[in-house]
Amino acid sequence: MTKVIDQKIIGYRVADTQEPIITLPPKERGEVLQGKTYKINPGDYAYYVTINDVILNGKRRPYEIFVNTKDIHNFQWVTLVSRLASAIMRNGGDYHFIADEMKAIEDPKTGRFKPKHGFVPSLVAEIGLVVEEHFKNLEN
Repeated sequence: MTKVIDQKIIGYRVADTQEPIITLPPKERGEVLQGKTYKINPGDYAYYVTINDVILNGKRRPYEIFVNTKDIHNFQWVTLVSRLASAIMRNGGDYHFIADEMKAIEDPKTGRFKPKHGFVPSLVAEIGLVVEEHFKNLEN
């Protein structure tokens, strides 16, 4: 289809011909999704971070995240993080900022040193490191 321009052209840009970054994952969850579960052990209780992916245009893309623990003191925010991050992943667009936002959370009671990462300022930041690792593995 040819588009006729009948006004004076005052500027232009070359369209990007690469595949678009924004692809919308299906709203309906499939019966089986591929994913990985990572274990974090910051102290008294272990935390398990499961990230499941969908295949879109031949590429894996994160679809949902679950954080599970027996630590009942953190149940509310763990559930909140899981639901919000999953909602963002399902809405399409760039999801990488999720890990960056999580890694920026500081808590003076739960920060600790990890050999590979240095000082990790909170449990949420440690979960963010796991999320970031998962995202990087999708791109490789």
